[in-house]
Amino acid sequence: MRRWPQTLSRLDLLWRAWETLRWDGALGMSNWWVHHVDPHLSVLLDPVTGPFARCAQGHRMDVPLPIEPVPDGVFDHLTRPPAKAPFAFEGPGRQVPRRGLSSGRRRRGRTP
Repeated sequence: MRRWPQTLSRLDLLWRAWETLRWDGALGMSNWWVHHVDPHLSVLLDPVTGPFARCAQGHRMDVPLPIEPVPDGVFDHLTRPPAKAPFAFEGPGRQVPRRGLSSGRRRRGRTP
């Protein structure tokens, strides 16, 4: 990919947009296709001005790249949203404050 930095950048952006929008059950995928994939692929695959315009003959590797199996659990963190609240930090030892209560305060009249 050293020859095509624009391609690498656009594919990385598409992946990041996908990771964000796939959790939007209403319009996320439509937004991704219409506002991200279609414009980027139009630029990348343009036969005159795109980054691959001069690659008509294609590219072949002398030796295929090795394929190694991915260990179990490597992608588990990508199969669910990172937090209950999308803009909250829920790291080790921290919790998102509950609505109506600031962290560290208790309601009057209640015991722990």
